[in-house]
Amino acid sequence: MTSRPCRCIVFLLLTAAGALSCSGGQGSDGVTSPPSSSFKPVLSWVKVSVSPLSVEVGQTASATAEAFDQNGGAYSAPPFSFTSSSPTVATVDPTGTIKAVAPGAVTITAAVGGKEASRDITVVPVVVARVEVSPTTLALDPGATGLLTARLFDARDSTISGRSVSWASSDTVVVVVNPAGRVTARRGGRVKITASSGDRFAAAVLTVAGSDGAAVDLLISFAVPAPGEIVGDTLEVLANVASSQPIVRVEAFFDGITLPLVKARAGALGGTWLWHGIFNIAAVRYGQYYVLVTATGAHDVTATDSVRFERNPAKSGGGSAAQGRTNKLVAPTVPPRPQRGRHTRTP
Repeated sequence: MTSRPCRCIVFLLLTAAGALSCSGGQGSDGVTSPPSSSFKPVLSWVKVSVSPLSVEVGQTASATAEAFDQNGGAYSAPPFSFTSSSPTVATVDPTGTIKAVAPGAVTITAAVGGKEASRDITVVPVVVARVEVSPTTLALDPGATGLLTARLFDARDSTISGRSVSWASSDTVVVVVNPAGRVTARRGGRVKITASSGDRFAAAVLTVAGSDGAAVDLLISFAVPAPGEIVGDTLEVLANVASSQPIVRVEAFFDGITLPLVKARAGALGGTWLWHGIFNIAAVRYGQYYVLVTATGAHDVTATDSVRFERNPAKSGGGSAAQGRTNKLVAPTVPPRPQRGRHTRTP
């Protein structure tokens, strides 16, 4: 009579052991399953990311947020709310899209369920990628005035407004220019008027009628060659500089870049000594440009000459090029009418 309860107790123990084996033991696939957690996931912390962390004025960035439980696992949370510490610098909408308004620092915060995280970003001014000067050439009589204008462009080729531009004349004896780009011709000669913003600049060539009797013997000339040159991604400059005084330096100017030229023998031109340099124009936009060469003598006298160059996509990669549409600039067989040098003293 007393053996049945014992047998029942043994049966129950064996049943419980089998149940424990099924809940945490080896499965039919040979993988041991971990015991299930008895803790309900709760929102523990959040994370916010912003890309990029530096934004130009007028451009956008994106903020994204994630929620995690107490075990570090992803937590399914309601939509986050986004706020900006300074909407005058940058705004953020409910989707996390950030719009840069003005230069400065700002903090973007994402919040949900009483948890929040923040990220600092910087709004920077639009970077000037290109400067255009108009007109690129101008002829005046002594005493006359003219106006040059400069346009600034960003990397997306959009116009930048409200940015200051600095103006400079390569020879203030011949031409002076004021901060608004107005030029005043003083005496005969040719100068380069440069407009710059940051590290980008462009120039116009200004010719004043007449001659300066005090000019010394410093002549510079170069021109496009005959048709048939190959168009590629380099622009070779060969300039002929004649002077009765030693030449201190010769520089070429093209698309915001100044390239020092070196003296080298041009065997193809009968062994003539020319000033030589090569521009890499692989990234230069297609269009028309002016290439300037400025020579400076030992007595601070300068001479400047220029020639027009066109970068044409139809001729990219080689082939016959029409005159005036080649990448190579050389001293001509018959030099053009030279421009005599001017003293670069400030009156």
